[in-house]
Amino acid sequence: MSSFLDMDGYGLYVWLSYALSFAFVIGAAAHTWQRARKHKKDKD
Repeated sequence: MSSFLDMDGYGLYVWLSYALSFAFVIGAAAHTWQRARKHKKDKD
């Protein structure tokens, strides 16, 4: 295995899609956490 990212551009595409889905999951989790924290703050 010479290089993970050097697979005729296909590896880069897969890596990019993984990065995008990872960023989406992190963003959704952060948004949910922020909303839950705000709700808890209003409750007290």
